[in-house]
Amino acid sequence: MTRRQAIFIISVNAVISLLISLVVVLTLGRRPVYVQAVPTPTTRPMPTPVASPQPQVTRTSTYIVKEGDTLSTIAEKFGVSLEDLMRINAISNPDLIYPGQELIIPGGELPQPTPTFTLPFQPPTPVFTPIATTLPTPTPVPSPAASKEGVYIEAVVNPGEKGKEAILIRSVAEKVKNLAGWRLSADNFSYVFPDFLLWPQGVVTLYTGPGKNTPAELYWGLDKPILHQVKTLTLYNREGQAVSSYQVRSP
Repeated sequence: MTRRQAIFIISVNAVISLLISLVVVLTLGRRPVYVQAVPTPTTRPMPTPVASPQPQVTRTSTYIVKEGDTLSTIAEKFGVSLEDLMRINAISNPDLIYPGQELIIPGGELPQPTPTFTLPFQPPTPVFTPIATTLPTPTPVPSPAASKEGVYIEAVVNPGEKGKEAILIRSVAEKVKNLAGWRLSADNFSYVFPDFLLWPQGVVTLYTGPGKNTPAELYWGLDKPILHQVKTLTLYNREGQAVSSYQVRSP
């Protein structure tokens, strides 16, 4: 091989290598490049605060009972119903109010109250609204135990009227009296007191008819009225001593 032939072969190889390199470069330049997309952060809307409902406030006022007042006239005066007035003051008998008693006057919608008592509890002193029935003047009978106990029969109201006739028993003692085991004799009838606290200067109303006992009222449970036929009422303490007697006269 001559020198000229060797140079020719080398030149041809160089051109071929160059072409191959160009093809490789062009091929690699056309390959797609993948770019990972970065997610765009999203902003979550903040919840709109909702105001909690405020409890309804019931406005109330008070009223002091005056001589001649009745629950119905008081309710009419303040524009409230008699039922609401009785319910908020825990009054079961609309006739039992007394001068000087403080009443709560509702000013709006009333809840259903649950009666609760915190000891020591001073129950209200009920007094009957004047009724057309004329009561006779009682004849008090002294008793040796009366001054010791300080409890006596004060009056008989509505004798002979079913559901209304009652006996008022008052305490003038300086301490609370538990009448459990005491007995009231009405001629041939007899009533034994349950566990009941009679407060100083307090009055308990003993109805002869049926009913549910309260801190100010007791119920004998008789089917018919008897006081229009009874001549004498006698109150005995738990030792069996006569504490008070009351002469009943039919009108």
